[in-house]
Amino acid sequence: GRKLPWFGPPMSAASMATARLMETWAHGLDVADALGVTRAPTARLRSIAHIGVRTRDFAFTVHGLTPPPEPFHVKLSAPDG
Repeated sequence: GRKLPWFGPPMSAASMATARLMETWAHGLDVADALGVTRAPTARLRSIAHIGVRTRDFAFTVHGLTPPPEPFHVKLSAPDG
């Protein structure tokens, strides 16, 4: 549960690993798009979707905004069903 310092707010080791994976995936997708390469979607990026949902309120707060009080639901379907 220890938070590790880095350029942004301190993060747990699991969150930091997921964030680095997300950045690598996102930048890799940018490169693939620029080269016209199609990447097949897989279920391997479930943790990326999870961190996006889990950090929604933090994203509002870090920008000085109040998160919406309504609960939200995200439903995704992996390529493998």
